[in-house]
Amino acid sequence: MSAIKIHCVVIVLLLSSSSFAEYDPCVLKQTCGACIQEPKCAWCSDPSWNATNSRCSTAGKQSCAADYAVNPVTEYTDHVSEPLVSYKNDTSKVVQVSPQDIHLKMRSNDPYNVSLRFARAEYPVDLYYLMDLSYSMRDDKETLENLGKSLAESMKNFTSDVRLGFGSFIDKVVLPFTNTLPIRLKEPCRGCKQTPYGFHNHMKLTYNVTNFSYEVSHANISGNIDGPEGGFDALMQVVVCSEEIGWRSDARRLVVFSTDNDFHMAGDGKLGGIVEPNDGQCHLDESGMYTHSKLQDYPSVSHLNHKVKEKAINVIFAVTEQYLPAYRYLTKSIEGAQLGHLTTDSSNILQLVAEQYKKISSAVKMKDDGTDFVKVRYYTSCKDKSAEPKETANCDNLKIGEEVEFLVEVSVVSCPADPNEWNQTIKIFPVGSHESLTIHLELICDCACEHKEHPSYKTNASECSHNGTYACGICQCDERHFGQKCECSATQLDSLESYASNCKPNNDSDIPDCFGQGICFCGECKCNLREDEDERIYGKYCQCDNFSCARVGGQLCAGRGVCDCGQCVCRPGWSGADCNCKTSTDSCVAPGDSAICSDNGYCDCGVCRCEEEFEGTFCERPVTGSLTRMECERLLPCVLCRVHKREPLSPLECAVNCTSLIIQKVDSLEEGENCVMYTEDNCRCEFFYSYNDTSVIVQALKTLDCPVKLGYYPLIAIVGLVFLVGLFALALWKLYVVRKDRIEFAKFEDEQKKARWEADTNPLYRQPVSQFQNPMYSDSL
Repeated sequence: MSAIKIHCVVIVLLLSSSSFAEYDPCVLKQTCGACIQEPKCAWCSDPSWNATNSRCSTAGKQSCAADYAVNPVTEYTDHVSEPLVSYKNDTSKVVQVSPQDIHLKMRSNDPYNVSLRFARAEYPVDLYYLMDLSYSMRDDKETLENLGKSLAESMKNFTSDVRLGFGSFIDKVVLPFTNTLPIRLKEPCRGCKQTPYGFHNHMKLTYNVTNFSYEVSHANISGNIDGPEGGFDALMQVVVCSEEIGWRSDARRLVVFSTDNDFHMAGDGKLGGIVEPNDGQCHLDESGMYTHSKLQDYPSVSHLNHKVKEKAINVIFAVTEQYLPAYRYLTKSIEGAQLGHLTTDSSNILQLVAEQYKKISSAVKMKDDGTDFVKVRYYTSCKDKSAEPKETANCDNLKIGEEVEFLVEVSVVSCPADPNEWNQTIKIFPVGSHESLTIHLELICDCACEHKEHPSYKTNASECSHNGTYACGICQCDERHFGQKCECSATQLDSLESYASNCKPNNDSDIPDCFGQGICFCGECKCNLREDEDERIYGKYCQCDNFSCARVGGQLCAGRGVCDCGQCVCRPGWSGADCNCKTSTDSCVAPGDSAICSDNGYCDCGVCRCEEEFEGTFCERPVTGSLTRMECERLLPCVLCRVHKREPLSPLECAVNCTSLIIQKVDSLEEGENCVMYTEDNCRCEFFYSYNDTSVIVQALKTLDCPVKLGYYPLIAIVGLVFLVGLFALALWKLYVVRKDRIEFAKFEDEQKKARWEADTNPLYRQPVSQFQNPMYSDSL
């Protein structure tokens, strides 16, 4: 048989498909590195391992010597863990987060919990007031001139260490944003003496409140053409120019962005011929002017958000009512930002800043910069230490010195393909703070025995027929050989049946080679290919696939998990063979109740399964089914004969059949599940029954509720009355019609009389006889 023929047979067999058996997912892993990336799997590198069994199996279930078992566990090392300090003093600094630096060595899909403590501290505050000084903000500027001292005093209610800074912005000095005519540059608006500019840092952060008021009062109003302003240019410079603005590393950094208009963003600069993107760098000259206003475009929202997070700055947008919706969307896109309603003359700026700062400082929200390969989840009970921790990264209304604890669950979702990414650094930090917990994460994605430095690592090993590398007890063949011992050559023409014993898990003759989903070639299974590239058959024996799991609504695993070896691996929050079952019991708890299914059943896939005697969405009420109805019907004749002396039972039958019942006559019954029955003549009979050890106790209303019956004479009288009323109405209608017809006929006759003309006055009248004279006729003739 030629190589071409073998190749063709292989392709044909790979395209076929059939059923397969389900096995432990650990068995599918063929290398030590792949094995330890599977949860709860361990590898055995023992050279004497029985080749018929998989080296990778569930940890604890394999008989492997401890020296050869590879089952790494998470290693935690605490590097820096300074105690929490809420108030700064001469010998210590403020510490809000503890620990500060740890090392984790983790394998994938094996979560590890880290305890993170946070205490709200009295932080120094750097508050920079960034103001729109276009013409429409002239009255706001006058208000701010007198508020410098009050603003500092207001912030001292929260901290004893406050510094203020001041800057302003207009817009880019290019058309169509600003009128560039020389006369308009000199006086851009009525009474404006300030040439337009992009951004001006009037005063860096300082304790000098008097200087703040002075700089605000000497900052002149200017103007531009269009409505939106260049605030994004200014905000970017305030955020990134740390030295020029004077930001302190140990202070809470606030920027109050005050405006009464919209904003320009990335892309708008093209209208003025500016195509260079904003580089996010500081470009302020010695006088504090922004030098690249005409050279670079406005920054984008995402670019601003990145820089705000990097510099740990909280932005408070103080805008007038008209533009609150636009800035509300902007606030959602910038981390840690707050929004306040500014009055038209900024008279409420003190209250606004105080309220927004209180929101920022009294709340904590934990964030992280983890990659796609690492997942971080947060659990805390906030201030209520007795409550069960719930999944959240937020705590509110914290007082200075008040401590909360977060349980941080770190898990490696998968190992990156690039080994250079197996060592990562993750920061977990409170939003708006420069403090953080730094996690140096070392991912365990391979085994030590797979490295050249390991004693058991051999190249060109005899164990591998000198055709591969021996590592972790298995052979890694070169590109020209294959097989468990690299004994098969890619160029040799072996029979398809050779080494067939290695192509199934045991010698059971009922199991086809490669489970009928592939071919056995030189001791290895080559699995069939599928027409759909997303579908694949895999496994050492081709026993697995990723497409035969249960489907719900046409989706594998209901779209809530992945199919692995014929079984659904569900996402958190879902379970079941098809991932269609909620693990949460929240939907089984009635509003205002804490018991699951009212303690009258159990929760199954988010739905209450009630005990036999209860029913309802939450099993909240007893069953009122057919058995209760039948009992009511059985007791009705006895109630009728003994309480109301009515049929269907005769007195004798009543005495014989109903004496065992204890029947009590009552004036009223409690509301609830009472028997309400009706007799043949439609009388309503209501009673309640219960049981004791020996008999049935019945409480029945003394009276029946029967409908009122009418006799024949009243009925005849009513029918007659209706008939007479009908005749009377018909007579009235007839009189009305006759009278109306007579009136109309009289009008007709009157009109007819008026229309008669005399013959000599009627213009339409013609005499019946006409006379003509013949001019040729003469009397003489």
